[in-house]
Amino acid sequence: MRILITGASRGLGQSIANQLAAPGNSLALCASGMSADMETTAAQCRERGATVLCPAGDLAQFEVPARLVGEAVAAFGGLDAVVSNAGIVHAGPLGSSDQTAWDQVFNINVRSAWQLAQEWAADGVRINTVLPGLLRTTLTEAIYADPQKKATREALVPMHRIGDPQRDCAGVVQFLLSADSAYMSGQNLVVDGALLGSIRGHLADRPDSERAT
Repeated sequence: MRILITGASRGLGQSIANQLAAPGNSLALCASGMSADMETTAAQCRERGATVLCPAGDLAQFEVPARLVGEAVAAFGGLDAVVSNAGIVHAGPLGSSDQTAWDQVFNINVRSAWQLAQEWAADGVRINTVLPGLLRTTLTEAIYADPQKKATREALVPMHRIGDPQRDCAGVVQFLLSADSAYMSGQNLVVDGALLGSIRGHLADRPDSERAT
């Protein structure tokens, strides 16, 4: 299988890349640049037997998604799947965010995924999404390094633990790319330890009748 993965250098993207790395698979591991993290991910995937390409580009730039796809297609002779995983955050109140920060988050997190989907929308390609809950990744490590904050967040999750990207999410992505999910499309798979489904349970002053539903 020939797969392009964005945001592949670390965190959840790195876990997905390692999950998909296998003899016979060709992986285009995309990030903004060839960092030490990307070199590590690429080496890990090659050790697992995958053919690896590392095209680089800033997904906030409009022309980059199509270019990354073009480089992967040229190298592999086509693509069978795309994992649009790249994402960033600008921490702080929405009111304190300026337009530059807003545009960067939107362009990387939303527009680039839309552009990647457009590449094959007319070809009947299946599109599904994975909605991860609270994960401990390089992006969130500073939060979970604080024992009190970690315990507070764990208490919110019915399964009482923070998700691990390799153990809890990468395999779900692998399933969605496999023949086992051939009849699935347009689905949002929530992988959050039942956090989303339990939100109402955290609301204060709910009537007893509502608590029973």
